[in-house]
Amino acid sequence: MNRAKRIDAHPLQSKYPQKRTSGIFNMPPKHFINLTNGIETLRVVREDLEVQDAMFLRIQSSLCERGAYDKILMETDHNLLLHLATGHPCYVYDLASRSKRYGVPRAIWYGLEFIKYACGYCWFGSESELLQSEVLLRGKNVAGEWWKVMRHTVSKPVKQRLKYYSEFVEELGVQELRAYGVVGRATEYDGCKEIYAKMVRDSYELNPSAAADEQPSNDEFRLRLEESGLRVFDHTDPFEHNLRESAKMKPL
Repeated sequence: MNRAKRIDAHPLQSKYPQKRTSGIFNMPPKHFINLTNGIETLRVVREDLEVQDAMFLRIQSSLCERGAYDKILMETDHNLLLHLATGHPCYVYDLASRSKRYGVPRAIWYGLEFIKYACGYCWFGSESELLQSEVLLRGKNVAGEWWKVMRHTVSKPVKQRLKYYSEFVEELGVQELRAYGVVGRATEYDGCKEIYAKMVRDSYELNPSAAADEQPSNDEFRLRLEESGLRVFDHTDPFEHNLRESAKMKPL
């Protein structure tokens, strides 16, 4: 294979991949239910919107109220970060607890917006044109304030946590972070964890994993793992002990 043909090869199969494109725009949306009030939207998400693979995360309004920037970013879910970094539109569902009609929870209008800005700061660069120059919170542009927060307040370990994903951003040519909050009427069950737990159970009983008949049983799944060259780690398995001995690993 000559060099010219290598350059035209798929990036994952060539030592000489093509220059990255300016972005991938056809990535499918991903959906996240914010704990705990967002659970109330689960039935709508699964039945009306026909989203069967919604994930869960937790952006705490109390941390937003205190301006606990490090904690907000340290608790940001890795699934959300990776999907944002790879260009997916990410929808986060939550309901307010204080407004009587269509209030927006602080976890959305403050928390999610800060996460989005912080990711842009760490992935695009503090001086990049791709970094948001306008972030409106209740009519006030806080982009300049958050720039200072990221530069002087957020700790280095937290920024390093976000920068881990910058390789994915560069590889896929992502130039825009698409994080959207989805809200509705205020919840009537704020703080009632028992009710939310029942809602989760009901959602699984009404729709037990999309098409349960098409899903392999646990035993069948483990067999597929072995057939693919993978295995489930089991520290009681003598095979694992022999592997550790052969690698001369010191016991903990």
